[in-house]
Amino acid sequence: MARRLARAEQIYNLVKQMQMTEYQDLTLALHRRLKPHLADYHFVDLLEGLSFAQRSDEMLGGYAVRVTNFRNRLAQDDTVYLYRKIRTERVE
Repeated sequence: MARRLARAEQIYNLVKQMQMTEYQDLTLALHRRLKPHLADYHFVDLLEGLSFAQRSDEMLGGYAVRVTNFRNRLAQDDTVYLYRKIRTERVE
């Protein structure tokens, strides 16, 4: 349990340090941010990071999250994940 909490805190800190901007694919941006910084990176780490980013006004910093109907794929080992792209847009 303590290891999972430490992992979640590490993911939270990595997401928090990201410079929020207008992303066309927030999922891919988070994947590229987390993968090199987390030992034994898994897709569930990405889901955790997305959860933090989408629920925190502080992290979004004036940007809104928009789920699109465009799709993309991420591969990890022998598994390919299909997901809907998430964009961030500046809120006026």
